Amino acid sequence: MKRHLKRIIIGAIILAVFALVYLFTDGFKRKNDAAAKDFTAVSLVRVVDGDTIVVALEDEEIKVRFIGVDAPESVHSDESENTPEGELAAEYLKSIVRAGDTLYLQYDEERIDVYGRTLAYVWMEDKVDITNEADAVKYMLNAIMVKAGFAKAAEYPPNTRYQNVFRGLED
Repeated sequence: MKRHLKRIIIGAIILAVFALVYLFTDGFKRKNDAAAKDFTAVSLVRVVDGDTIVVALEDEEIKVRFIGVDAPESVHSDESENTPEGELAAEYLKSIVRAGDTLYLQYDEERIDVYGRTLAYVWMEDKVDITNEADAVKYMLNAIMVKAGFAKAAEYPPNTRYQNVFRGLED
């Protein structure tokens, strides 16, 4: 009987230790993915327009299209598509970020669009809570452009992680 009780107690202790290890490693890491995020740090090379930038990543320049938003055209190859509002959107974005700034890309389901651009939510800070709408509105360029009225929410499934935030900012 004592041996059986001793095994149960040892088993419970081992289980408790595993639970604590899980909580403070894998479980803690998953819970705080908002802290680790799946962010990729990049350096801004230039603003293309109100929803597209060029960044440097490991000595390579890549074009990044903001997920979930659409700004008016300002650099379209068909000049008739370009608008004064598009110019304003690009200028506003240039007033927020400058060449050399460190930005943080957060990806969704699809990472590349049909034009070969990288698709991302673009953050100005990496120490944010990605589940907090206030942080998105303050630090995510996609949301900032919608809130300021220079872009509108545009849903492109399956990349819809923040679509409710963007739609809410339009109202």
